[in-house]
Amino acid sequence: AQKVVGYAGSLRALKAVPTLIDAARRLPEGWVLEVLGGTESERAALHPLPPRIRLLGEVPHAAVPDLISRWHCAVVSLDDDLFGRHLSNPLKVWDYLAVGVPIVAPELPSLREVLDDRSTWYIPGDSASLADAIGRSPARGVRLLRSWEQRADELIEVLTEALG
Repeated sequence: AQKVVGYAGSLRALKAVPTLIDAARRLPEGWVLEVLGGTESERAALHPLPPRIRLLGEVPHAAVPDLISRWHCAVVSLDDDLFGRHLSNPLKVWDYLAVGVPIVAPELPSLREVLDDRSTWYIPGDSASLADAIGRSPARGVRLLRSWEQRADELIEVLTEALG
């Protein structure tokens, strides 16, 4: 049976898309990468792609949880730079956690504090490390639901500390 690794979100350069694409080329036979999201121009800029990469484009928001739930694992793709290390808190992480799909993420402080032991970690920018982490990801993830009220409380705490 085919194993599907998924990525949901923007395809802008700051999301380390080249690392993700190169990692997909390194996956063993039987694996495919499904990419959910990105603008039409972002998707067009990725071509030509190997056949094991499927660009799904945009789907209705209500269809996203069902789509993500069929993935073997879901990737968070970021580089080890200012954005990835300190300024990023990808909303898709929370979609992945709510569905319970195993997460493969770069070893970065911004993600380590959120995911802790709920991720299979890879070296940011290293497509071989990412491909290896995908292959090591567990069969089942852990569901973690979070309300918008909880998210607002977290943001207020961060903003209060930043403003001193």
